[in-house]
Amino acid sequence: MNKIFFLITVFGLLFSACKKPVKADFSTDKDVYLAGETVKLTNISGDAISYKWTMPNGQSLTTMNPEYKLAANLDDATITFKLETFSKNGKKSSICLKSVTVKASGQAAIWTTGYGGVQRNIYVDNIFIGSFTTQYDSILHNYPPGHLTGRFSVGHHQIIITTNNFVPDTVGMYISKGDSLYIMI
Repeated sequence: MNKIFFLITVFGLLFSACKKPVKADFSTDKDVYLAGETVKLTNISGDAISYKWTMPNGQSLTTMNPEYKLAANLDDATITFKLETFSKNGKKSSICLKSVTVKASGQAAIWTTGYGGVQRNIYVDNIFIGSFTTQYDSILHNYPPGHLTGRFSVGHHQIIITTNNFVPDTVGMYISKGDSLYIMI
């Protein structure tokens, strides 16, 4: 009888020692966001069967990889996400907290008219944000404007528009929190 009790105890200890602990962990697609952007959360937890996310606004979600849309009118801030993971039987859990930085922002639409068929490359603070080509409109007999829209951090920025055949145009802009700024070049 003692041998059976001993074997059951040893087997029970070995079995419980083999269970992997639940480990909550996740990543974000970047560390700094502009107000109005979407934070993509990726669950990289180990050995969990269910999940509970707590978003910065207090909302709870149980999806594996949620997204969180930041309000466009946020001030500079640090916000925190919480992930709690649970084992199969729900008795073990693990919590992971991660914070990201949010920068206040505004939106700017940059557009230009001019010669059709010319590609324009747009740079803001020496970072390429896109290009467009104005095309001749044979019905209206003009060149409708090409444009790009982007979200930028609050403050001063330099816009540079380059084309293959012309000297670059350079313009300054100032973005205020929540701005919808329209710039014609």
